[in-house]
Formats: sequence, structure tokens, C-alpha cells
Amino acid sequence: RYTLGTTTAYQIESDTYWKFKKQGYGYFNAAYSDNSILPNYRIRAEVFQNYKRWEYSMGAGIIKPHNFREIPLITGTIGYYFSDYFVYARPSFSYVDNGFTKSIFIQGRKYFTKTNFIALSLLKGADTGVNRNINAVANSFGSDVYLVRANGQMKTGTIKLGAGLDYGGIWIPEAGEYARYIGVDLFVNLEF
Repeated sequence: RYTLGTTTAYQIESDTYWKFKKQGYGYFNAAYSDNSILPNYRIRAEVFQNYKRWEYSMGAGIIKPHNFREIPLITGTIGYYFSDYFVYARPSFSYVDNGFTKSIFIQGRKYFTKTNFIALSLLKGADTGVNRNINAVANSFGSDVYLVRANGQMKTGTIKLGAGLDYGGIWIPEAGEYARYIGVDLFVNLEF
């Protein structure tokens, strides 16, 4: 669920992870919303590799805002595990009508178990909506945005539960200021 001004929008999203070798795994994400403040759909795939305490990835995707053509993007990560923490950076590049856009997403996680954690994230740049559980606002593509996010997840048996809170802004050139927004999301994942 996302709120921009007085408008509230909902998005359905699905994530799939698969392990293809001891130190590597893949990820596929698809999302849909019928509300115009969120993308109509988003599809993304990424391959991750671990090496000692490092993790890195490469991925690609397509975002389709309402009343706008598809936006291709490429992304990746580089991260480092130490003690009970994981810190990573994710640059993203996309192409919109007026050229290439870029953004940087940085996240720090504190793990309590192998799957249970809390996290703090920062996003700055052109919103591409590729960051896990961060939903791009459809009219922000290619615009300057900022975002601060606190979230966490816990797993019990085959069920994973999570929640997040976002606070951010989208630069509106006509107004000469950022339009601020707040987002809340809850998720339930079933492992099988």
C-alpha cells in the first residue's frame, strides 16, 4: 500500500528465489497495480554469486507505468557480510524518453538468525522501482527522488513475514519542491 497526498494505491507482488549452485542463486520478481500512482507492472530477474564474505549480482528488468511505454533497466549489487551485518549498494540504470537515468540504493541489515533481520535503506536518484519492496511511483521515472526505509522480516517454519515503512520525496519541477510520500508494506512468503 502506498499513499501520495490523499491517494492510496495497492500493489500485488511475487518473488521467486532458486538456488542453482552452492554459492549462487537466482531471483525473479513480478508486480502489478491497477492504480496510476504505481507501475502497471514490473518484471525483473537477477543472478547472485557469493565469494567468501562478498555477494555480487547482475540483473535486468522492465517497468511499465500506466499511460507510458515500457522502461528497460539494468542493475546489480555489491555487498559485504561481517559479524551479524550485511551492507550493500545497488546502482541502477534505466532509459526513459529524455535519456539514461541512474540511482543508488544502499542498505544495512542486522541479522538475528540466518533469515530474520531488520534493515535501514537509503535511495537517491532516478526512481526505477527495482529495490526489493520499494515500489516506484509511476510519475517519478527519470525524476530525482529520495527515500528512507526501515523494514524487517522473520521466518518461522515455511512462512516468512515482513513489514516496511518508507518515507520519501519526488522532485516536482513545476512546483520547485519535493512531493513527499509515505509507504507501508506487509508480506507473507510461503516456502515450498
